[in-house]
Amino acid sequence: MTPPAPTALTGKVSLRFGTHAALLTGAGNIKKNQAAKPQLRIKGSTRTLTLGTLRATSANVKITAVATFRKGTKRVRVRNRMVQRPNMVALGKSTLTVTKSAPKTLTIRVPAKGAAAVGKKVKSVKVQVAFTVRNARGKVVKKSTKTFPIAVVRK
Repeated sequence: MTPPAPTALTGKVSLRFGTHAALLTGAGNIKKNQAAKPQLRIKGSTRTLTLGTLRATSANVKITAVATFRKGTKRVRVRNRMVQRPNMVALGKSTLTVTKSAPKTLTIRVPAKGAAAVGKKVKSVKVQVAFTVRNARGKVVKKSTKTFPIAVVRK
């Protein structure tokens, strides 16, 4: 018996991980086979950062995403001098296993400290995400970093 054909997701490819996987962003309606909408929800009890929908193009991949964003600068001592460096606030980490037949939405749980750092009046943030892609044997096959403009939702 042959497995069912994977559902055709509609959405824009925002990032490709070589020949292994792709990250799609769309309107967010799952019933119409649309990829997830990138957004940061910080009002409810479960604070989440949704980046989109992951679709594997090779057999089986494990993708780890670490999200941070820049909140001003901080003073750091380098070679006995004080210099200013960006203050990067952690927004969380998530690991997903994606197969060809089952695309998954990439969501990261945001800690209270990260949500508080975003602030109460900000409408969008630039989130920097570091991705690591591993194959079925656990070998790192791709590493990449991308900055996403993300809308902040307070509902």
